[in-house]
Amino acid sequence: YATYASRVFVYDSKLWRSQGDQIAYLDLSVVNNSTDARWSDFIPVGTHGDWLSQIRATQVFIGQIFIGKPDGLWAYDQGRVYQVQDFSDYKSNDNFNLMTVYRGYLYFNIGTTIYRLSSGNLLEVIEFPAFGGHDPLEKRLGAGDVLPSFPFDPGSGRSGIH
Repeated sequence: YATYASRVFVYDSKLWRSQGDQIAYLDLSVVNNSTDARWSDFIPVGTHGDWLSQIRATQVFIGQIFIGKPDGLWAYDQGRVYQVQDFSDYKSNDNFNLMTVYRGYLYFNIGTTIYRLSSGNLLEVIEFPAFGGHDPLEKRLGAGDVLPSFPFDPGSGRSGIH
């Protein structure tokens, strides 16, 4: 028995996996109570079969699964998949290299631009501060660049940015 997956995560008491441009789940309550557990049928995200638009990232946010693909941001909510934002004009396999939830927002990249999605579905472009003496309008993130890290104190729950 083999199960292939690009990404694995837990949501709504189910183990989820992505493979190509699809997602599927395994109900963990069935696994614990039965030997008959099996993966659900795959759920296509966007146009099924577009191998140039495979799932790049997944993140659970505001009770939904958000799915990043080279051509857009998608969401899975109670059995329904829909597109949150179309980025097909900026389609790239570098999109969604960054996708994380932080302080109540979903952050992700499209190319070298950082976006922030609020729980109210407000999508904003984030102008990040200059690091290392560079003007923020002069330099955007390029291939191989990394965002600076900030110290985090687990005791206080505060980062080095206040």
